[in-house]
Amino acid sequence: MKAVIFFLFYIFSINYSYSQTPNTASNSSIILFKNDTLRIKANFNNGKLIDYSVTSHPNEIANVITFDFRLEKIETGNSAFLKIWNSFDKNLQYKAKIKIDANHGYIETDVNTVLPKLSSYEIWPYDIESIMLYDFELK
Repeated sequence: MKAVIFFLFYIFSINYSYSQTPNTASNSSIILFKNDTLRIKANFNNGKLIDYSVTSHPNEIANVITFDFRLEKIETGNSAFLKIWNSFDKNLQYKAKIKIDANHGYIETDVNTVLPKLSSYEIWPYDIESIMLYDFELK
């Protein structure tokens, strides 16, 4: 029950702060580390992300995707939370790979589609060092 309450609290009380600038694996993929928040102005062509620029303007919402990646301690241990907000009028689909620690490479993980003008939440019941997001598409 405490975990559910914590999760609901987390969802409704996210305070966006801009930490280190996340690494980019290319102009169409993103690597987020623990406690990273990133807002990008995204450019799509034929439904595929072709490039983006980082924006820190909170009032800029057109063509913006916001990522918030957190590691939180809960009753059963550490859990990783990813929130993605989609400002577009179409579904945002993407793929993700997670890196548990420095001794292991990235492994694929399942993710949800982010519906238009809404947020999507992903939760992993363990510590994650970083997450790579790629193959962004609007459908």
